[in-house]
Amino acid sequence: MESAKFVILNPTPDMTTAERWELETRNLVDLLGRIAPLDCNSCVLDYGCGIGRLAKGLIDRYGCQVIGVDISARMRALAREYVQTDRFVVCSPDELDQRAAGGLQATHACACWVIQHCLEPDTDLERIHSTLARGAWFFVLNSNLRWVPTDHGWAQDGISIEKLLAARFEVVAKFENPAEVVSPLLAGQSYSMLLRKRD
Repeated sequence: MESAKFVILNPTPDMTTAERWELETRNLVDLLGRIAPLDCNSCVLDYGCGIGRLAKGLIDRYGCQVIGVDISARMRALAREYVQTDRFVVCSPDELDQRAAGGLQATHACACWVIQHCLEPDTDLERIHSTLARGAWFFVLNSNLRWVPTDHGWAQDGISIEKLLAARFEVVAKFENPAEVVSPLLAGQSYSMLLRKRD
């Protein structure tokens, strides 16, 4: 579990993984609740959920349902252990496609520190789009840069995630992340976008 947390939130020169976990999780859960009221009737898609840190926080605070999605089978197994509630289900991206084809519609979605790493971000954004109900809110927290995993470390591929988001969703707001939400160092190297699925 601790090594998974390290992978999800790497330490920065100004904060440890444990400090980031505490600060970001609490503040993102609070921010998501202010953006769009969440309650027991809400269904949140947590794309790139890792071990379910946001899912657990959202469920504990607002009583909503959360569908976690992660490409890693190990992360999905840890998420079930970490969140431990019947208001949470976790699946692979392919399983999410099947659920969407069967009529699943989420009322909200979030993707924090995820889209910047996706090998085919347009495919992932289409998957999220197809799972959301009309008018659903989508919150993205992303690095200013692309960090694409390769056999030789991280790479930049020139893809603008911001442009892909704006092409597929209505942009409600874009803002730099305040230091009280993420680590002070990352605040100047990242942004958040609040989007909505067009009616």
